[in-house]
Amino acid sequence: MIDKTNFAKKLVELRNKCGLSQSKLADMLYVSGQAVSKWETANSLPDIELLLPLSQILGASVDYLLGSGGGNFENSGGVMKEAIAAYDVSDGHIGLLSAMSGSLSREYLYKAAKYIEKDTFEYRLSLELTSCIDDAKNCHRREVDLREFDKDALSPFAKQLANLTIQAVNSGYNPVLDILALMKCPECGKDFEYFKDTESEYISCGEHRFDVNEGVVDFKTLEIHGYTWSSWLRCYDDYKQKFCPKTVWDPKSIDDFGDFDKNYIRELQKSKPPVILDIGSGVASGIKKFAKAIDWDCTVILTDLSHRILKYSKRHIDENMLNAHVKFVYLACDVKNLPFKDGSVPCILSYGGYCSVSYGFKESIIESRRVLKTNGKIMTDMGIISDREDKNAQKWLKLITDGMEYDSDFYWYHEQIYDVKEWHELIKEFGFTDFAFIKTRDEEKAPDTDKFPYDYEIARWMGLAFISMTKSD
Repeated sequence: MIDKTNFAKKLVELRNKCGLSQSKLADMLYVSGQAVSKWETANSLPDIELLLPLSQILGASVDYLLGSGGGNFENSGGVMKEAIAAYDVSDGHIGLLSAMSGSLSREYLYKAAKYIEKDTFEYRLSLELTSCIDDAKNCHRREVDLREFDKDALSPFAKQLANLTIQAVNSGYNPVLDILALMKCPECGKDFEYFKDTESEYISCGEHRFDVNEGVVDFKTLEIHGYTWSSWLRCYDDYKQKFCPKTVWDPKSIDDFGDFDKNYIRELQKSKPPVILDIGSGVASGIKKFAKAIDWDCTVILTDLSHRILKYSKRHIDENMLNAHVKFVYLACDVKNLPFKDGSVPCILSYGGYCSVSYGFKESIIESRRVLKTNGKIMTDMGIISDREDKNAQKWLKLITDGMEYDSDFYWYHEQIYDVKEWHELIKEFGFTDFAFIKTRDEEKAPDTDKFPYDYEIARWMGLAFISMTKSD
């Protein structure tokens, strides 16, 4: 027998997630608003012929609605076209939204339709022709209303239009609101509230205020003294040139990822966490890759000491990352004093982030465990050596020790070198008894020289391991 109460609860949750009113959902199904109200108060169930279109409109399987399974529906062109027709929009706009249905989630499609209905969104294409005739250079421009194009003509632009739609929908909303209940003030431990007016945007516990500057919550942290690496980047163009590939990589499956990255993807897709906290995000090289494999609704939180780096990462993600399932939050904070409550975050990820904390990496992992939920996972990569007593390792370690005489960085670096056996003990010291340790690369052969061979990237010679740690209590 179908549990009406459970059905009603799921229906309300999915309808609200899609941003639909009861009357709008009723219009999409050609039923009365009173019928939807009865379903949501567990007084009745929809007729069996309505279950499939209802599930497709809401983006969940019939099995899930009836309480016997899970699974999601991809956007079905025909169903989505009928659903969008419930809004007071032109046939041209219906074609435009249908063209984007393969790239946008229902939530964004319905919100876009609502904004079009209110004349808040207007989609136009700008054309430009530059002519140079008889040494006279002229620029000719024309704007075209996209409603003039059919769905097939719009298909080549579907992803770009979808990306613009996501940016526009999110422009008046900061996803930090989605995680505010998980957060606490790093100064006093009190809960936060969110405030926004025409002149400022910030979160506050009542005693301490942290402004949201250019989309990044600024906890007023400073980079490690003497290691202000973000100063290497003078502007956003520097960021793009040094850290952003010119061609957009569009993976189709896990097979498109590198062997090392597959470890992260497998763990993420196995647990499908609703929130991912990325530690020491920097230029977001890891999360930019992994976010492409997320096919469930998820909030990704990027953290770094540098507000400027996060500002650049946000801009690049806004301009280039298309995944309607993912909302990004940016926190310029100290990962050794995270602004999160105990046991609040289901998944923590670090792609070189713990290593970048340098001599504070132990404290940052212990702090990460504090905010991690029971049964939640920390996934990270770590530089390792196979065996400290190995002759090759001994030669490398001597080069590092000798380097201390002329560079203090070598001292801090030397203090965080561990071999495989030591890492196993260290993980237990952090409080994890359930963990996976996968060695993915051996260290290089030591050079036949008396001086350490690298000016930068001191850990370059070391091996690499992927570590997944589960919090059991």
